[in-house]
This record gives sequence, structure tokens and C-alpha cells, in this order.
Amino acid sequence: MKKNLLRKFLLMGFIFAGAISSVDGQTEPNFLWAKKAGGIKTDEAWCISVDASGNSYIGGSFQDTATFGNATLINNKPSDDDAFIAKLDANGNFLWAIKAGGNSDDGCTAISTDAAGNCYAAGFFKSDTLYIGNYKIKNNGGGRSIFITKIDASGTIKWVKTGSAWDANAVYTTASGISYITGEYSGSIEFDRFIPSSGTRDIFILKMDADGNYISTKTAGSMGDDNAYGIYVDSEMNWAITGYYRAGTVKFYKRGGGTIDLAPTGSYDGFAAKLDTAGYCFWAINFSSKRYTDVRGQCITGDAAGNTYIAGVFQDTMTIGTIKLVSPRKFGWNVYDAFVAKIDAGGNVLWAKHIDEDAPEMQPYSHGLYTDVLGNSYIAGYNYIMKIAANGDSLWTKQIVNNGGAGLGAKCRGIDFDANGNCYVAGQFYGNTTFGNISLAPYGDRDAFVTKLDNTGNEVGIKDAVKNNFSIYPNPASNLVTLTNLSNNTSVNITDLAGKQVYSTIANTTELSINTGGFANGVYLVNVSTAGNMVNKKLIINH
Repeated sequence: MKKNLLRKFLLMGFIFAGAISSVDGQTEPNFLWAKKAGGIKTDEAWCISVDASGNSYIGGSFQDTATFGNATLINNKPSDDDAFIAKLDANGNFLWAIKAGGNSDDGCTAISTDAAGNCYAAGFFKSDTLYIGNYKIKNNGGGRSIFITKIDASGTIKWVKTGSAWDANAVYTTASGISYITGEYSGSIEFDRFIPSSGTRDIFILKMDADGNYISTKTAGSMGDDNAYGIYVDSEMNWAITGYYRAGTVKFYKRGGGTIDLAPTGSYDGFAAKLDTAGYCFWAINFSSKRYTDVRGQCITGDAAGNTYIAGVFQDTMTIGTIKLVSPRKFGWNVYDAFVAKIDAGGNVLWAKHIDEDAPEMQPYSHGLYTDVLGNSYIAGYNYIMKIAANGDSLWTKQIVNNGGAGLGAKCRGIDFDANGNCYVAGQFYGNTTFGNISLAPYGDRDAFVTKLDNTGNEVGIKDAVKNNFSIYPNPASNLVTLTNLSNNTSVNITDLAGKQVYSTIANTTELSINTGGFANGVYLVNVSTAGNMVNKKLIINH
């Protein structure tokens, strides 16, 4: 996962099955293309990341034989899953596909990219030995281990690492290739050091450099089951996670001593926490129901102002902060509702919104989340992608339709944007499914899909954004760049095209000089905003 200020500024909207509504008069985006991958059995894309050129990278699982454009991957044990990692260009053409598999179930569950177009994929494997390209790694996790791999833009595998964890659910990669991976482990975990768990399963946060060297491992947990599904890293390299904990108090350690303790109130309680670069906790909150129900945080992101956004699922009712959400549907063990919430820099819940869908054949899970520089949120779930304003108002929705009329048409598993504000979504579809006026029929049972929507409506505000058009010189630059024609109290943010913030400040002069000696060569986006107005320009660094 990665979040980018211009891609965040430009974005699309809110998709649901059937009717399309525009609450605020915004023009809705259009589906440009939809592509499928898979074979006669069950296949699924679990994650997606988009690079600076609009190439999309997806990861997931497949059974039997799977087709990715002109590439074919063969599962040597068709009854089990193998993992796949594939790349598509901006027009939806598959460029390459790679298999990771063995003699049992394996899957790629998280993917991210750096500024150079390398992708970092993570997942799990139950196989005794996982084979990926010319690499093979042993399963040392007592039946289940995780893998992390780096693949360059041409599809060459640079390295593969493993560790004795249970699941790798999310990865966030900085522009320079520093990766943060989170998930769960059982019993003990060993990467750079051996760490026992506090209970049945605990949370880990692993930090690695671009060469695959382990930098650090942090853990958190209670005496019960704990898991983290999402991770986000801000411009100061602080990180935030979300997930669930069960049947015990989970502790987060504060800098200077003491802990923030989250006690359980239901069956599965959700949580979100923000921690500094050393792993000390700024704040942590829980969200739960007092009934024996399931509440989980599934994805997390943030904006330039330090706010954090989470999305997840709940059953029946949920309380987060002082806000109570109530499902309109009859309670059932397999009946879930989705939510999204905004938390300020101090850990206070500003608002929480229930994503309402009462069609009995649909489960409105929320599996993908993206937040733009203005604080608009984009949520992807079962049959929908949703846009919500910074104040929590729903802006518009758009639906992916199952033409068969029964069951799920599409499980959207991941969402990302390119630098031009185009939206990319990946997941799994079942039966004949329509993306706008584009129809896909599966090869067999259930297949993976990737779809792209244009930036219609997302360019609103760019032409009128900033009255005084600031200047950048020199451009291209090497070690120093200067911005001119700035106003007082101007926010300046610089991100690479892969979506990572590399510089942020408030300027109170008309001219600002920035040391860019530590920037990697490449193209960056300079975002300048003042008094609610905003403009973006490209900056080229060439040392």
C-alpha cells in the first residue's frame, strides 16, 4: 500500500451495486478497462499497488492453471493455492507474471512499490519449501511462514526473505525502498531476533531496507488472539496500524515509561494505534461491541495534516470514541457492515460513518482505503468503491454489477491511484460481471480482476486552486531547489511519484530554499497550499 499527495488530491469516487448517485454534483469517473486473470478453478487478487507511470502490480492466489494475458502459470498441486505476482501497464496489458508455490497453500497478500518501480510483495506459505523464480525458502514457522520479495520493474526477482510468522497482511514502502510489514505470528517470531508471543497470536511490525536486510521488529499483543491488517507510514516515519485483539488486554508502550492499555469488551475488538519511529505509542483506541460479535479494523491511512483514517467491519453495533454505529440489518453470525472513521493527531475520533447496504446478498466489507491530501477517503469493498468527504459526508457511489443477479459480483480487495488521479481496483469476481459498460466472464469458477477508472471529476479545483502560481528553480535540480512567489503560512509538501512524502514544512516567506541532496534521482510532486487553495508542480532531481 502507498499513499500519494497528488494522487490523493485528484481521486475518484464511491461505487455501489445498481444505482449511481452524486450527492454533491461531482462528475463521476468512468471505467476505462477491466481485465481478468485466472483459470477453471478459484483465483483471486488480494492487493494492488500503482507506480509513477501508471503500471499496476497485483498479488494473490490461483489454483490449477492461470492465464495472465499471454503468460501462463501452472500450479503443480491444483487442489491447493499458489501465490502470484503480476504487472500490468497503464492500458491494462499484462507485462509479466511470477508464481510462488510448493506442495500446499500459499498466497500473496500485500504489495507496494518504491520510486524506482520496484515492487515489494509479501504473503504466507504452508508449503514445506516455497519456490519463486530461482529462489527456494524453507518453512520454519511450524506449518506456516511468511515471505517477502523484491521484484524490479522488468520482473527480475532481486531477493526473497522469510520469517517464522503466520501472516503478512500489509506492506508500506517508502520512496527509497524501506518497507514496513505487519501481520500476526503464533508462538514466537524470528527475523533479526527471537521474540516469544504474549498469547495465542500476536502482532508484529517488521522494518527492512531496500536490500532485504532486517532493520527492526516490534510486537504487540494480549493473552489472546491479536492481528494487524493495515499499516501506514507518515512523512516523519511514524507508523500507524489497525486490526483486532481478543480475550485479553493489549499493551502499547509509551516513550518515557508507562503503557496505553486497551481492554476487551466484546469477542473481537478492533483497534488503531499510532507509534513513533522507535515503536513508542502516541495514542491507541479501541472500537467494539458489548455483544459477542466481531469488530475489526482492516485498513488504515493518513493525510498531510496528521489525521488518521481507518476502515473495517462490525456486526450489530459498534462504539468508536463517543460514536455508536448501528446496523440496519438483522443480526447474524455472517452478517457484517462496513465503517470508516477519522481520527485526529491526538487520537480523538472526529467522525465515524456506517457504510449502509441492506441487500441480503451483499456483505459490505471494506478491504481497501485511500485518503487524498484534502482528506477525502476512498473505500473499496464487496461490489463497491466509495468516496467520502473530509467531514464524513458521502459524495458518490458506483457499483460493480453481477449480471446473474445472485451472489457477489466483485470482491474489491485493494485500491490505489496514479499521479493523474486515475483509480485502480483489484479483487475477485464471480459470474458475468459488469464494470460500467465493460463485461467480464470468468474462465471458470472465480477469477481475479483489475479495473481502471479515469479521473473525471478529480481535476476539480486544480485550475482554480492557487491564484499566485509559484515557481521552482532550477528544475531539474541537484542538491538545492528554490520555490518563489509563496504566501505567508503556506504548506509545502513534496512527494515522489510512487506516493511517499519526502519533505513537508510551513513557509512564512515568499521564497523557500530546500536541500534536496538526500533525494533520489527521479520525478517529484511539489504541493503548495494556502488558505484552502492548492497547486501541484513537478520537480526533477538529477544528481
